[in-house]
Amino acid sequence: MTGLKRVLVVLDDKSGHRSKAEGVVNALQRRLNFEVCAWTPSPTTFAIGKALRSTVPQLCSMLVPSRFESIDLVVGSGGNTLAHTFGAMKSLKAKGLFVGSTRGLEKYHLQSVHADPMRNYGHFFPVLPPKFDIKTLSESWLSFAREAGLPPDEAFDVLFFGGDGSGCTWGPADVQSILELIKSSFEQTGRRWLLSTSRRTPLWLERELRSNVPEPAIADACWFGQGDRRKIVQAFLGAANRVFVSMDSATMMHEALFSGRPVSILGDLNRIASSSHRASVEGLFQAGLFAQDALDPEAYLDDLADQLLRTMGLSGAGSSKR
Repeated sequence: MTGLKRVLVVLDDKSGHRSKAEGVVNALQRRLNFEVCAWTPSPTTFAIGKALRSTVPQLCSMLVPSRFESIDLVVGSGGNTLAHTFGAMKSLKAKGLFVGSTRGLEKYHLQSVHADPMRNYGHFFPVLPPKFDIKTLSESWLSFAREAGLPPDEAFDVLFFGGDGSGCTWGPADVQSILELIKSSFEQTGRRWLLSTSRRTPLWLERELRSNVPEPAIADACWFGQGDRRKIVQAFLGAANRVFVSMDSATMMHEALFSGRPVSILGDLNRIASSSHRASVEGLFQAGLFAQDALDPEAYLDDLADQLLRTMGLSGAGSSKR
């Protein structure tokens, strides 16, 4: 088997895609030392890439600039960068690993890692690693607490709410369920909440939450619809006693699980219109990852890195840099 010296990460401007690609690279770095370089293709080439991918995929190599050399592995994520990841793999004569669906390019030896149990190719893992270092969550919280004036040793319940997407839609009854959860939990445990909405949260839903959530129950809230763009995920996870995530966002589920805290899902899974997303979420339940016992992030990451390295014929599996 051979090792890795240089890895090229192909990124677009979507944080969820970047998190998945960088998370897989970080997992591999638990076993091997290698240099990482990044390439963010121009958005003007995305449409060209999609056309080439579906018609003449061999020409995707035309999308790749000449400045990259001595690349051993190309990693990408997100449909916009699929053609560019494949093109870089071919033009640089490197191995290729895509986080997500390869849309037929697997027959050209582009490997994939994904969390969709319905796919019959690639490497399936029920949880994909986040890009953040799980060891720094407490530090992120302490820094945030100082700036926000919150008690650094207080534990909170945390809610990450996404919104419409992945075949999920939300109605007034869902808002009432969330409000009741926050109210009843606060009354029973005395734990306050850290809450965040996202760019996909409907404005009407965010307004209902803001107007009706019990004020004493909220220690801090990041309302995206009000223009709050603070980076709070790692800080909130660092302070969490338990985490609640809306059913629409696989990325938020995976990040929450890697915090090592107990995680619960909000929403009726039977109402998820996307069969692949519903299967992915159900797979997390079947793997026992939403049980009371939290995920062991360190052991999970080591196992993921070992399996990927073995299947790609790369050395380093079973060893540790730590």
